[in-house]
Amino acid sequence: EHQIFIASTGPYEWIPKNPWLVSVFDRARIVQNGNVLPLVPENFYRARRLAIEEYPALRNAGRFSMPVDSGFDPVQPWTLELQVFEDAPEDTARAVGFTLPYRVPAQYLLGDDFALEEAGLKPLTYVGFGLLRESTLTDWQLIWVEKRWSILGLLALLATVTAVMLLQHRLTQSRRFHAAIRIFLLAVTVGWLGWTVGAQLTILSVINYAYLAIASVDWRSILFDPLMVILSAYVLLTLVLWGRGVFCGWLCPFGALQELLNKLARLISIPQFAVPPVAQSRLWLLKYVIAMGLIGISIYSMSTATIAAEIEPFKTAISLHFNRDWPYVVYAGLLLGAGLFVERFFCRFLCPLGAVLAFGGRFHVFNWLKRRPECGNPCHICEKSCPLGAIAPSGKINMNECLQCLDCQVEYFDDQRCPPLAAKRKRSTQVIGQTSAAPILRS
Repeated sequence: EHQIFIASTGPYEWIPKNPWLVSVFDRARIVQNGNVLPLVPENFYRARRLAIEEYPALRNAGRFSMPVDSGFDPVQPWTLELQVFEDAPEDTARAVGFTLPYRVPAQYLLGDDFALEEAGLKPLTYVGFGLLRESTLTDWQLIWVEKRWSILGLLALLATVTAVMLLQHRLTQSRRFHAAIRIFLLAVTVGWLGWTVGAQLTILSVINYAYLAIASVDWRSILFDPLMVILSAYVLLTLVLWGRGVFCGWLCPFGALQELLNKLARLISIPQFAVPPVAQSRLWLLKYVIAMGLIGISIYSMSTATIAAEIEPFKTAISLHFNRDWPYVVYAGLLLGAGLFVERFFCRFLCPLGAVLAFGGRFHVFNWLKRRPECGNPCHICEKSCPLGAIAPSGKINMNECLQCLDCQVEYFDDQRCPPLAAKRKRSTQVIGQTSAAPILRS
């Protein structure tokens, strides 16, 4: 039921002298969408004054109750029609109609944006480069639209990393180009992906995704972070294709920070410590033990697992930009300091996320890292050039520890350093020299 207040200050009497003795008000009526809605006395309540300061001097005023079955829609425009009769006998008096269009101002209406737009009370708003109607989008869809530029930036970064993987055999034929593209992507990963938009995948992210997959809960909650959704989907895809190395080696902000700092350390001649293969194989197990411990704790208590997951310094160094209490900052600083002497110290020995990804990527489809029969016997160039020690003395690459940095492939294609290629180049040079020195017979 709706209420309409009609009032006038002029001398014309549109309210009957005794409104309760008439069947219908003949001097005023409401018209909406071509339908006449009569004003009847049983729904009329006279008003003498308004409970506001300095209210106008109302000569005729009253409130009308519009029943539910009257068909009146207060959101739609309607018109008050006033019939003004001339001063003459009733049977001969002529009437002139005056109309007063009215619509409730939009600022006084509350409701769903879509309903207001459909009622013509609010202009249509388009987002997403003018392709999407804003009122038809859900909350998480609106967030995706708001972050569209960050999403496009992430897609560009992922496309570039994918191109590196697909074209790695051409990329690694130039040592300088490989070094330049790697430093550039690592800088983008830590500077933009990590510090600017905060897309750092963690062990808790993996645990949460696993919980959503197992438990019958609303998975749409994760859609409110579009960058993490896209990055996680890409990591899952590349795990199947190439293993853990694509994310850990190219898209992990903390890993990128470690590697860039180590490159700076090498540049200023900070000594590097090579971990012996036997010790390294044992230290590798630490991250798997930590990962299993965190997963076990999360089954018992997710809040406790959140505290235990601080073994990952990602929140301190990446998400919060070192703006935390000093114990967290010192811990992250110690790990980065260790990485100055042992490249990617945390990634190699302590990272539970790397352990989970290594386990998930064990049965990847592609293994495009090229090897030769001479790798490991007698040649050990690739083994020594691997910054993570992922190449065994036998020449075999441990893909569980490989981060796809492609340094070994640079050596593979370098005919100045790779012994088989160097020998082949030397033989070719000798043949060309002998051919050019052969006598020329003239007839």
